[in-house]
Amino acid sequence: MPAFRLVLIAALCALAAAGCGSDSGDSAAGPGEDAYQRYACASCHSLDGDDGTGPSLKGLAGSTVTLEDGGRVKATREYLRRSILEPDAQVVKGYSAGLMTASIDGFDLESRPEDVDRLIEFIEGVK
Repeated sequence: MPAFRLVLIAALCALAAAGCGSDSGDSAAGPGEDAYQRYACASCHSLDGDDGTGPSLKGLAGSTVTLEDGGRVKATREYLRRSILEPDAQVVKGYSAGLMTASIDGFDLESRPEDVDRLIEFIEGVK
């Protein structure tokens, strides 16, 4: 099941990547959800609590996350940002490092802080 948990990180990065190509935010769904859909984040991460290839984003923001090294961290805005930009920095228990990093390679999210903020706001709204 390590690949399953790595997908959480991969999905967060994919969410970040999803916002990278959209500055208009003209979708009826909103810029964060539009990015989530456009970059196929839904293929790994549900919004309804069901786990798939990756864990659901439902209730992630503000929850306590157990890391592969046994540590625990609260899923604050800072944690979400780091998980999007540096997915291998704090690997979620049961996941493997590398999958998310490979998923977002080439999106240059560090130079797109507005898009990362949109994705974080979207994740915070998934209750």
